[in-house]
Amino acid sequence: MSNQKPCHKLTDLLQAETEVIKRHLQHHKWYQHITDENQGVIDFGEKYGWIMREMYCGYACPERSTCGYLESLKLNGRLMEQTSPEPID
Repeated sequence: MSNQKPCHKLTDLLQAETEVIKRHLQHHKWYQHITDENQGVIDFGEKYGWIMREMYCGYACPERSTCGYLESLKLNGRLMEQTSPEPID
């Protein structure tokens, strides 16, 4: 059983990830020599999904200071620790 808390901003996180993928997918497919759109999305997510989650959850989410999901990711080693100063609100 997982100790991971649910994300209450999952819709916002997924929307942010979708926008990033849409913006960069064609270049990603070209650089990776991928012709299939679906395979490009999968590859992009596998390679960069963790960093998109870290950026949103660690810096952009309005609930990051009280987020149980973010804390559970840090405790489980699934989100890199912040090495820069706290973001300015």
